[in-house]
Amino acid sequence: MKKKRKRRKKVQPFPLKILIYHLENKILDDYKTWLRDGLIVALCVRTTWRAETISEIKLKNIRFKMIENKKYAIFDICKSKTNQDGEVFTYFIDPIEDDKKMCIVTLLKEYLDTYFGKDWNKKDDYLFTHDGKKVNSVIITEIIQKMAVRAEEDIKLSSKSLRVGAVAWMLEAGFSVENLKSLGWTETSTAFNCYVRNTAIAMQGGSKKMLKKKIKNC
Repeated sequence: MKKKRKRRKKVQPFPLKILIYHLENKILDDYKTWLRDGLIVALCVRTTWRAETISEIKLKNIRFKMIENKKYAIFDICKSKTNQDGEVFTYFIDPIEDDKKMCIVTLLKEYLDTYFGKDWNKKDDYLFTHDGKKVNSVIITEIIQKMAVRAEEDIKLSSKSLRVGAVAWMLEAGFSVENLKSLGWTETSTAFNCYVRNTAIAMQGGSKKMLKKKIKNC
């Protein structure tokens, strides 16, 4: 007899309001940790990157560039399940000029200067560390769970919650499933069905409606 496949545990989406609360309420007596945690979560939500991808980013993988009078943050991502060995995926993040506290470009620049100094681009450190070691999914889970407690949200979260939350937010913002696939999701993968398709189906209108949506920029 064939063994029954274990059902994946339902992953609770990360509510964006928890990140907003965190960024709107600075922890002045532990500013560096507040800044690091906010940037980690903001990056995960903005990019749908896995915890393992975030953990492998080094300072040499980051640069800033002016494009049409706007400063963009650019990441050269070298480690990802969707990348072949040696392949580099370049990701551009645009600034949010009307809300600096929610702007990843602003947060990143402040974080780099605060943690590594003005000459951060001459160093080869990991971008995110905890107790001298690069962060991992366990640390990121602890970070978002503490954020939830601080925001008085009674919810069970994990690092995977950030990907589900990011997908839900993007679909609500007008991104189609095709747009999300362009970020590195493979349609035949279990992750695609777990995070993207199921989230789209669960939302009003379902995945067919989402697939038909078109936006100018991804």
